[in-house]
Amino acid sequence: MTPENELGREVLKELGARLFDEFWPRLDKCLVLCCEDQLWYRPNESCNSIGNLVLHLEGNLRQWVLHGVAGAEDVRQRKFEFASSGAYSTEELKQRMGLLKSELQEVWESVQPEWLSNKRLIQGFETSVLGALIHVVEHFSYHLGQISLMIKMLQNTDLKFYENHQLD
Repeated sequence: MTPENELGREVLKELGARLFDEFWPRLDKCLVLCCEDQLWYRPNESCNSIGNLVLHLEGNLRQWVLHGVAGAEDVRQRKFEFASSGAYSTEELKQRMGLLKSELQEVWESVQPEWLSNKRLIQGFETSVLGALIHVVEHFSYHLGQISLMIKMLQNTDLKFYENHQLD
């Protein structure tokens, strides 16, 4: 294996670990803590609800990875992600995200290091396969932060994301 392919494999592994092993369980934890009446709550019209943000993550991941990287049909309905208010229960969103995670992991594991520089046009942006994967990881992290803050505010709870880590 060339040094470039070794590096590419390590990048894929690290990005996948952040998304699937670190961020996804945090989203699951937030959804477990989210009461049904809080799922679609918007503090004001400029803010999105937790439900909207989860639908937005689903749409973004489908568009950028399943469509953009793997070549599946682009089925995203971005306006629906933000306009919806009560379309799904917390359990239904958890199920949707669980199925999506399986689909994404399958694609992620199929990506070869030599594909990382391949160009893609996704959502009107020209990027590489690597750029698309970096985008979805940082995008997931960004909205997970918003969801986490809303859960902390609504539930008055510490999410204890680092309870198993020594942070001294």
